[in-house]
Amino acid sequence: MNGKVNLESNRKRLMLDIYYLSGYVIETMISYSHFVSLGWEKNINIETYSKYNKGFKTHNLSSKLMFAVSNAHCDYSGVVLLGVPSSNVIQKRMFKEWSEKVRYQNPKTSSNLDFNEDDLRKYLSDINQMFKQLRIKYFV
Repeated sequence: MNGKVNLESNRKRLMLDIYYLSGYVIETMISYSHFVSLGWEKNINIETYSKYNKGFKTHNLSSKLMFAVSNAHCDYSGVVLLGVPSSNVIQKRMFKEWSEKVRYQNPKTSSNLDFNEDDLRKYLSDINQMFKQLRIKYFV
């Protein structure tokens, strides 16, 4: 019985870790499209851009998204999760409640673990689709 409990605990920890890392993928793609919209060039240090420290340095995905739209006029129309919010209530919550602090939460008490493996797979599939769409739209 103890082995089964450990296996379940490890599975929840792994799901939480995957969810945690998925937020950084989204955050990085928002950042990338933001700076490309401002005219960033690959070989220039991103920290030299005037808007780098002015409200953009946040781990709140919704705030970062709004900042990119309002300050860099990023066009996320048709982009899954960013311009086309999920109709799935659980996925909406996963996006809205993501935080870098998720990494340090206990899987047994984490409010962010109110999703199952299937929910996580669907969310990751949407992130993959978002990544492909942004790469087509903003690749430098």
